[in-house]
Amino acid sequence: MNERGKTIYHSLFLGIIFLISGWFKGVDPYGTSLQMEEYFRVWGMDGVWSKYTMVWAILLCTGELFLGLLLVFGIFRKLAAWAACLLMAFFTVVTSNLAFTAAGTAIQDCGCFGEAFKISHEATFFKNILLLVLAIGNILAVRHEKLFPKHGVGKWTVLACLIFATAIPVHSALFLPPVDFLPYNRGTNLDGHPDFAVFNRQYEEVTDSLLNLSGSKSLAIITTRKELMAEDWKKLKTFSTLAKQGDIALCLMSLPEQNKRNTMETYYADEVTLKSILRNEKGVLIVENSIIRAKWNLNTYPAKLIRHATRLKQLAAWNSWVAYRYGFCLLTGFLLIGWIRKKEKQAPQG
Repeated sequence: MNERGKTIYHSLFLGIIFLISGWFKGVDPYGTSLQMEEYFRVWGMDGVWSKYTMVWAILLCTGELFLGLLLVFGIFRKLAAWAACLLMAFFTVVTSNLAFTAAGTAIQDCGCFGEAFKISHEATFFKNILLLVLAIGNILAVRHEKLFPKHGVGKWTVLACLIFATAIPVHSALFLPPVDFLPYNRGTNLDGHPDFAVFNRQYEEVTDSLLNLSGSKSLAIITTRKELMAEDWKKLKTFSTLAKQGDIALCLMSLPEQNKRNTMETYYADEVTLKSILRNEKGVLIVENSIIRAKWNLNTYPAKLIRHATRLKQLAAWNSWVAYRYGFCLLTGFLLIGWIRKKEKQAPQG
């Protein structure tokens, strides 16, 4: 294999790894922020670090995805090679701390592939060693290139890569993960689910009562890990109206000792269950015949479109196909970047 072939091979392989890792984390930035919160807690990094974990999670995912795209499309190859090497060196140091110190017992999973894959700290460490060696090889392969070449960069390709990389975690943060690797994804049957249990105000398990609450009607479950404020109840007015009309069943599911003043049918669940069901602090689940049909973030759910129960069913059905639409958009975006890159390569250099 000639020198150029080695360069393409190293960059392409590294880029794909960064894209896979960045996407698994970026499709669930809320989960990534919880993982980072664990790291900061173990390392004693409180304050600003732990307060803005969602921001750090989005930046990390965007950075990985952007770097992966630069490597795959051969943009700023020397700069991308050095960035990949430094990032892998950092990840290797972090995972060595987990693999060979007591910190590994406090953090169960490194979070390199989000919730999709769980691998041991030792396996992660050796995986990072291999990738670090590959990253060093990539630096050697592009050592004769300029760090900031004047030609062949493609400013529109860079911009497209940045938009694509930013859109993935930001979209999931605003509208919930379109692809959910946790056991409560859209289409999950809650009836008989081994980990799903809810309790009433007297802390008696009443899971069956919750699932049978709606009968043949849609069940809207307001899910929250925080106290609902007046502005939250305004956002939920649509569901309250439909419930009063008898068109749907409505209930609240929260942590014990919270939201006690409301008059709504209320159920309690543990924090792990609530975090797994909804990757946000507040949101709405639509359940039909014990099956999760739709999930919405409370801040972005389509309240103005829900005028009656039939419309709610239509929107829930539309939401249940979100993963397929998301996949189409991802593929289209990636191909569009490739097309822009090709056009800029073909354009005469000024």
